[in-house]
Amino acid sequence: MHSSLFCIVSCLAASSSAGILTRREAKTPEKFCNVVFNTDACRKAGWSHVWDSLTSHGVSGFIAFTLQSLDKKDHYNENDGSPCPYTPELEAARYPIVMDPRDTDAAIEWLQSDHPPGYLELFNEPDFSCADATPLTPPAESAQNLTKLINSAPSTQLISPVPAYTGSDWLKEFDGNCTGCMDKIPIIGAHVYDVDPMGAIGQITDLHDKWPDKRIWVTELSPTTTGDNCDFDAAGEANWMKTVVTQIKALGYVEKIFWNTGTWGVLKGNPDVCQPSLTNEDGSPTALLSTYQEVCA
Repeated sequence: MHSSLFCIVSCLAASSSAGILTRREAKTPEKFCNVVFNTDACRKAGWSHVWDSLTSHGVSGFIAFTLQSLDKKDHYNENDGSPCPYTPELEAARYPIVMDPRDTDAAIEWLQSDHPPGYLELFNEPDFSCADATPLTPPAESAQNLTKLINSAPSTQLISPVPAYTGSDWLKEFDGNCTGCMDKIPIIGAHVYDVDPMGAIGQITDLHDKWPDKRIWVTELSPTTTGDNCDFDAAGEANWMKTVVTQIKALGYVEKIFWNTGTWGVLKGNPDVCQPSLTNEDGSPTALLSTYQEVCA
């Protein structure tokens, strides 16, 4: 789901209960810890320093809400309309998204080119539209639109469409309308938000129960993107991160996580409450980024 804070992000998902795992050690998968760059990322005063801060603390890659590179997408442009300052290094670390049916033809062309992407996520929150930024796309319509694309990606690993509501039946309905499609999608994506750590872990374990043979990427993760029902101070936010990320690693089937957000943002006008930012306005690391590095080690 999307919030007014981050322009294209996910709001609080429904909580489900699950027992916290007790395993104390878990090997971190390669390139496990990543971030989300929301549509205001390039407009931050310290944008030119953000990636150095993140990578020096163990962040490997990022998701942004575009099929194209950030400098070619209007909603990532700077305030004066000039292209987002961008580098080949950043582009190499990006995981692209087919945001909605308007991107499908361009994605097929890319997949059939001499340089297809290594990974490609399909449809961002087709069950939710924030300020009409993306259209609502029901499962049957999505299946019809994506069938050709899914069959055009022999060398690209596809991430499933990612509903806003992790516990919904959207993806199962998509599977029922797209014969053989899920056989060609090795990764299930999830947007996980819940101020209760057990609820966040429960969303993931429930998803694994539905798709036991798939790898899982949590492509958006934090307690909340709206501030609703969240009163964490800095220590509380760090504790949530430590608890949830440690438990995710212990599950053994989550391949990547993407913390939301990699750049500075404020929830409900208060920078000291439920603050998820990994970098400051000037691009320097926040204390939470050090926690992310610690828990991802």
